[in-house]
Amino acid sequence: MPRPLVTVFGATAPLGLALVRALLGSSATGRAFRVRAVTRRPGGLAARELSDLGAEVCAADLTRPADLARALAGADAAWCGASGAHAAAFAAAAARAGLPRTLWCMAAGDDVAAIESAFAAHGVALALLLPADAAPRDLATTAARAAALLRAAPAAGGTRLDRIAGDVEDAP
Repeated sequence: MPRPLVTVFGATAPLGLALVRALLGSSATGRAFRVRAVTRRPGGLAARELSDLGAEVCAADLTRPADLARALAGADAAWCGASGAHAAAFAAAAARAGLPRTLWCMAAGDDVAAIESAFAAHGVALALLLPADAAPRDLATTAARAAALLRAAPAAGGTRLDRIAGDVEDAP
């Protein structure tokens, strides 16, 4: 059976990069996931680093439905750290792609209920990573929490909303 594919939007931002590293782990210990690293700048240094780590780099923009469809195609789970303004379009694209689960990293000030409603309306399982108020920020710890949540997120067949505190200030 092939390893699950996780699509990571914002993969070249600090938290996205840390999450890709956490999901890929070490090639010596065996990799539990394949990762599709989504960025608007596929030719940048961070994207090349992700490719060198073993991620599939994918150019996409959250505001373009065709890009969302291409980036989510065949994925088993997705991470997105973006403004809640993108939640409804993302949830619709995830449902069309048959995506069974999503981890959404909220930006400070996002409307939790609106994000939950967007995903529930499309039947896509959702876990929310909420910004924490406490400093300091620890990207590696937050990425490890997110990776664990992606491993444990529910499969299709209902929507489960998990609120966990994360050490992030703003989504990438």
